[in-house]
Amino acid sequence: MFAITDPLNVEVLSTRLAASTRSVVVVEVAEEVASTNEVLRQRAMQDMLHGRVLLAESQTQGKGRLGRVWHTPKGKNLALTLAWSCDPDPRSLAGISLAVGAAVAESLEKVFGVDMQLKWPNDMYLDGRKCGGVLVETLTDGQQRSLVLIGVGLNIMPVDTEVDQPVADLSSHVGRDVPRNNVAACVIEALVDLLQAWEAGGFSAWRERWQARDLLRDVAVTISGGQTLTGVGCGVDDTGALLLRTAEGIEPVFAGDASVRKEQRV
Repeated sequence: MFAITDPLNVEVLSTRLAASTRSVVVVEVAEEVASTNEVLRQRAMQDMLHGRVLLAESQTQGKGRLGRVWHTPKGKNLALTLAWSCDPDPRSLAGISLAVGAAVAESLEKVFGVDMQLKWPNDMYLDGRKCGGVLVETLTDGQQRSLVLIGVGLNIMPVDTEVDQPVADLSSHVGRDVPRNNVAACVIEALVDLLQAWEAGGFSAWRERWQARDLLRDVAVTISGGQTLTGVGCGVDDTGALLLRTAEGIEPVFAGDASVRKEQRV
């Protein structure tokens, strides 16, 4: 039985960050918030938040895509948001939520040895079960820079809360208690490295790395949310759009919810 892991702690977490990362981020830990993204969104109206990282021991109204609830019970999971100044042109951020997933997956694999898969557009999976997700939001003042809020949620410990799909957690997969401060450091390092290089390469530098973990590759899927479309996943393009092989040919899908139609690959 896994116990509640170490409390999130700014001092402990900072010792696990590289000096180059510590120089560009300010880390805070809150006991309980409605949503880490929402807190930083409200504060962005008054403060310059570039490099601000907010973690929470628990979230009461954490969000995933399409308004779904992301459960973060106290002391068991990871919920964090990083605020970062960026180019105000929305096209400059195309594919960034996919790149975040790939960067986090690579970092966790390096430190904990886990083989994480990615489900378009922003879910992280272990052994076919969801273990995390990414929520990216942008704020702009109409001037020269915007602010991107990158929220990452990860299941670290088993939880009893009922959800609408099978879930996985990092500790059970690794086979031991996983310190959340270590996981948080992995995620923060991955995000900072990604964002510092983003303007030079964008998603094109991450496309193949994301596709190497593509859970929908050669799988029959249905896209819902607006127009319904069925086909076979065949990767993503340079904007992060899902490429779906249909009877009419290859169709790019820019938004929607992907569900697997059958288990076998085709």
